[in-house]
Amino acid sequence: MIRALSSSAEFHPRPSEPATLLIDSETVLCLTLTNKRQLDPEELDVLVSRLDPVELERFHRFRPEVKKQEFALGKALTRFALSRATGRTTVPWVFTVDRRGKPGLGPPHSSLHFNLSHTKGLLAVAVTSGHPVGIDVETIEPRSEDIARRFFAPEEVSLLESTPADRRVTLFTTLWTLKEAYMKAHGDGLSIPLESFHFELGPPTSIRFRSASGGSPEGWQFFRTLLLPSHALALAVQHDRPIRFLQDRVELRQLVEYWSRSAE
Repeated sequence: MIRALSSSAEFHPRPSEPATLLIDSETVLCLTLTNKRQLDPEELDVLVSRLDPVELERFHRFRPEVKKQEFALGKALTRFALSRATGRTTVPWVFTVDRRGKPGLGPPHSSLHFNLSHTKGLLAVAVTSGHPVGIDVETIEPRSEDIARRFFAPEEVSLLESTPADRRVTLFTTLWTLKEAYMKAHGDGLSIPLESFHFELGPPTSIRFRSASGGSPEGWQFFRTLLLPSHALALAVQHDRPIRFLQDRVELRQLVEYWSRSAE
């Protein structure tokens, strides 16, 4: 069975303050952060001060410095998104990891689901209430077509080969982000064969999904968009009803200032 899913988002072109923005079970909050410069030592100190002991230990193990910055930004953006989703700015979030290695939250916020993705120049996080979510962002750049032949379903390979060359790179990246987002939301990760499910794309943003690995089309909602325009973003939510996507962007300055204020 194939189900066509029409996806849309409410996009706010200006960064907004983390005031009360409560999400419900049919809403996904997605925040993106452009990361194109090195953090000043003072900025990095502010973000590192918000890490818990386990995260701080991981932070100091990263090499080179750019990986440390990426890790700190990811943790700060995740907490920022959780605050935005709940309207609570001073919560000591308790992070957990399940047996499959998927991050989550402990009581009393265990009903919240979140997922983080980062690539060159961009970070993105998604938050939902009561429904597993996966997000992926990738740079739009040429990749070997052998990757598609090795990892994509035959239907996706055929779609790529029939697409004009000037649109093939964007299509490949869109399909890849959708597949990554689905695997991250599913929770079984790389244990799901990439060729066991496939997507078909229609204008402007409709998505068709079929899976041979037990993923019913009725149980999933998807969203895709292009950003910057050098990046592609995709979301997958395990939900049997249409989802409202709230998409917003966060400035690096805004993130640092927010955590500076909350530490006072």
